[in-house]
Amino acid sequence: MDPDNIQTALDDIIKIRAVQDLCPSAALSFMFILKQVLTEIFTDNSKTCINNDEWFSMTSKIDDITLRGFDIYMGCREKIYSLKAEEFKRTAYRFLEKARSDNSEESV
Repeated sequence: MDPDNIQTALDDIIKIRAVQDLCPSAALSFMFILKQVLTEIFTDNSKTCINNDEWFSMTSKIDDITLRGFDIYMGCREKIYSLKAEEFKRTAYRFLEKARSDNSEESV
C-alpha cells in the first residue's frame, strides 16, 4: 500500500463527495464498508485464513486510510466555505459600490 497512491485515490473520490450535499458521515461511509467486506471475505471463505496479527494489521491500515480520508474531506469543505465567503464578500462589495455610485449620481 503505497501512501502516495492511496492519497491520490482518496483525493479523487473525496473531492467529489465533498461537493455533494452530504453530511460527513454519509460522504465517508464507503470507507467503513471496507472492514465489513473483509469480515465477510474472511469469515465466509474457509479457504482463506488469516491470524489475529494479520487481521489487526489490515484493519489498522483501513483505520489510517479512513482518518486520512476525513482529513482530506475536511480540507475540501474548508476550501469550499472559504470560496463561498470570498464570493459573498465580493458580491457585498459590488452592492456597496453600486449603492455609492447611485447615491452620488442622485446628489448631482
